[in-house]
Amino acid sequence: MTNHYDKYSLLLCKLEGIMNVKFVDDAEGNLIELHVLANRSVHPKQLARNIQSALLSKFDFAVDHKIISIAQIETDLVQTPQRLQLQALTLRYVDEDAVQISVELSKNGKTFTGHETMCSNDGEIMKAIGTATLSAIHDYTQKSYFRLVKIHTDLLYEHHILVSVVAFREKNREEMLLGTCFIHADANVAVIKSVLDAINRKLALLEQNQ
Repeated sequence: MTNHYDKYSLLLCKLEGIMNVKFVDDAEGNLIELHVLANRSVHPKQLARNIQSALLSKFDFAVDHKIISIAQIETDLVQTPQRLQLQALTLRYVDEDAVQISVELSKNGKTFTGHETMCSNDGEIMKAIGTATLSAIHDYTQKSYFRLVKIHTDLLYEHHILVSVVAFREKNREEMLLGTCFIHADANVAVIKSVLDAINRKLALLEQNQ
């Protein structure tokens, strides 16, 4: 199992707030402790859920939350930027066979909108909502950085989660981003939140470099 920890660490250090991780095995090679060093930008409980979701979705590796130990420190290097927030989601039947999806995001008092039209019978409503969300994000960035790769649901300790995989492309370089959200009352809203979770950290870095 130890051979996989380098890959796991690389993934976890891409999650917001995480600065470093260390996996500890027992004498039989079973994982017994996962130590995490993080800043204070994400609540510890949410951080633990993000860790579980990322490892399960990417590597099919389940981690018990009881073995995750999180130490959070203050750092002047981290500033939590204001993020895009979900303002509205609208699904409108434009005729018998087509549904128009509109996603509105807001930031600093401004609204950014994305649209997608799909066949009402194709059963890919989540994918269409994800694409509309990225369209709204591009309305904000004024440049098309992101592409939806996959959206699917998974089960994490008897809780349903929504997983989004988004490709980020800049200067002939492509990077895969992973976002997750627990599904509560509305799976469609979870799609938008998981897409935002995937791109938020990269979007913050882009804004810092402008």
